[in-house]
Amino acid sequence: MGEGHLEKRKPGKRRVRKFQYLMPVRVLVVDDSSVMRKIVERSLRQAGLDLSQVFEAGNGAETLSVLQTNQTDLILCDINIR
Repeated sequence: MGEGHLEKRKPGKRRVRKFQYLMPVRVLVVDDSSVMRKIVERSLRQAGLDLSQVFEAGNGAETLSVLQTNQTDLILCDINIR
Protein backbone atom coordinates (compact mmCIF):
# COMPACT_ATOMS: atom_id res chain seq x y z
CA MET A 1 0.00 0.00 0.00
CA GLY A 2 1.53 3.23 -1.09
CA GLU A 3 1.92 6.51 0.65
CA GLY A 4 -1.31 8.44 0.90
CA HIS A 5 -3.43 5.29 1.13
CA LEU A 6 -6.46 5.77 3.32
CA GLU A 7 -7.41 2.84 5.50
CA LYS A 8 -11.03 1.80 5.14
CA ARG A 9 -12.74 1.21 8.45
CA LYS A 10 -16.12 -0.12 9.36
CA PRO A 11 -18.71 2.55 10.22
CA GLY A 12 -18.78 3.32 13.93
CA LYS A 13 -15.22 2.10 14.49
CA ARG A 14 -12.72 4.74 15.54
CA ARG A 15 -9.01 4.22 15.62
CA VAL A 16 -7.54 5.22 18.97
CA ARG A 17 -4.03 6.54 18.75
CA LYS A 18 -2.00 5.47 21.75
CA PHE A 19 0.60 7.85 23.11
CA GLN A 20 3.00 5.15 24.23
CA TYR A 21 6.05 7.37 23.89
CA LEU A 22 4.90 9.69 26.67
CA MET A 23 6.05 9.35 30.25
CA PRO A 24 3.50 8.73 33.00
CA VAL A 25 1.53 11.88 33.79
CA ARG A 26 0.31 13.25 37.13
CA VAL A 27 -2.87 15.16 36.37
CA LEU A 28 -5.15 17.42 38.40
CA VAL A 29 -8.74 17.68 37.17
CA VAL A 30 -10.65 20.67 38.56
CA ASP A 31 -14.41 20.84 38.06
CA ASP A 32 -17.37 21.41 40.37
CA SER A 33 -19.07 18.36 38.86
CA SER A 34 -17.69 15.03 40.12
CA VAL A 35 -19.24 13.31 37.10
CA MET A 36 -17.38 15.60 34.72
CA ARG A 37 -14.10 14.95 36.56
CA LYS A 38 -14.55 11.21 36.00
CA ILE A 39 -15.46 11.76 32.33
CA VAL A 40 -12.26 13.77 31.82
CA GLU A 41 -10.16 11.08 33.49
CA ARG A 42 -11.76 8.32 31.41
CA SER A 43 -11.25 10.35 28.21
CA LEU A 44 -7.55 10.82 28.97
CA ARG A 45 -7.11 7.09 29.61
CA GLN A 46 -9.02 6.19 26.44
CA ALA A 47 -6.75 8.55 24.50
CA GLY A 48 -3.84 6.42 25.66
CA LEU A 49 -2.22 8.68 28.23
CA ASP A 50 -0.40 6.85 31.00
CA LEU A 51 -1.87 8.47 34.09
CA SER A 52 0.32 7.66 37.07
CA GLN A 53 -1.77 9.78 39.46
CA VAL A 54 -5.08 11.58 39.08
CA PHE A 55 -5.98 14.27 41.62
CA GLU A 56 -9.41 15.85 41.75
CA ALA A 57 -10.64 19.15 43.11
CA GLY A 58 -14.13 20.61 43.15
CA ASN A 59 -13.25 24.24 43.82
CA GLY A 60 -10.37 26.70 44.11
CA ALA A 61 -9.61 25.96 47.76
CA GLU A 62 -9.37 22.21 47.08
CA THR A 63 -7.15 22.95 44.09
CA LEU A 64 -4.70 24.95 46.18
CA SER A 65 -4.66 22.24 48.84
CA VAL A 66 -3.81 19.56 46.27
CA LEU A 67 -1.07 21.72 44.75
CA GLN A 68 0.52 22.42 48.14
CA THR A 69 1.07 18.73 48.80
CA ASN A 70 1.48 17.17 45.34
CA GLN A 71 3.40 17.73 42.14
CA THR A 72 1.44 17.67 38.90
CA ASP A 73 2.40 17.63 35.25
CA LEU A 74 -0.96 18.72 33.87
CA ILE A 75 -3.90 20.70 35.24
CA LEU A 76 -7.25 20.62 33.46
CA CYS A 77 -9.63 23.19 34.92
CA ASP A 78 -13.20 24.19 34.24
CA ILE A 79 -13.29 27.98 33.86
CA ASN A 80 -16.89 28.32 35.03
CA ILE A 81 -17.01 26.81 38.53
CA ARG A 82 -20.03 27.66 40.65
